[in-house]
Amino acid sequence: MEPRTQPPQISQHSQTYEVNNIKPTDSISWLLVFFISVGKRVQSLLLLACRLGITMARKKALIIGINYFGTEHQLNGCINDANNVREFLVNERGFSASTHDMVFMTDAPENQGTPFYPTGANMMAAFQWLTSYNKPGDVLWLSYSGHGGNFN
Repeated sequence: MEPRTQPPQISQHSQTYEVNNIKPTDSISWLLVFFISVGKRVQSLLLLACRLGITMARKKALIIGINYFGTEHQLNGCINDANNVREFLVNERGFSASTHDMVFMTDAPENQGTPFYPTGANMMAAFQWLTSYNKPGDVLWLSYSGHGGNFN
């Protein structure tokens, strides 16, 4: 029987996270930290999966909610819709709420002037992010709540 190991200790220093004093810089490093933290049986399964080329699919989501605050066409539930979609994806579908995997754009006043305020340029940049660097098997989610329209 293998001895039990302590669970990984996670701390945050500025924008870098540490696990057992290891500072991962990308997803492969996180995998290595996880690998160090688990027992030999799980390590053997992970090695087998790597040798067989089995990789985890990435889940990316772009969620937009626009209430059009202060206009004659103001809506009242679009940001709520966006929040509900985010909660559903995180709690029911295993998406990460990290800004690395999920872009959440609303016209809430606190977002004005940031990349998360849904201007045309910001939304086009977010669409580009959503559709770039994907591999077969990745899961992409796009949700929009707001007014629609046509243009030529």
